[in-house]
Amino acid sequence: MINHTIGIPVWYAVFQVTGRGRGWLVGYLVCMAIQVPLTVWMADLFWRVVDKPCVTLARDVEGMFLREEASVK
Repeated sequence: MINHTIGIPVWYAVFQVTGRGRGWLVGYLVCMAIQVPLTVWMADLFWRVVDKPCVTLARDVEGMFLREEASVK
């Protein structure tokens, strides 16, 4: 998702400056210097905001059902 929403416009902007001839390596390194940290940061943000609360909720729901099952026996 990040590659399509932010990465492609960054590629076009950087290659407008560096050119596609001999400057492609510089352009590639600049793009990677922008995209890789951004992707890692967004993955960390997703983990903190979405994944971690979902796992906590799933554990709580599982605990509710296991307690009910233990009280039935």
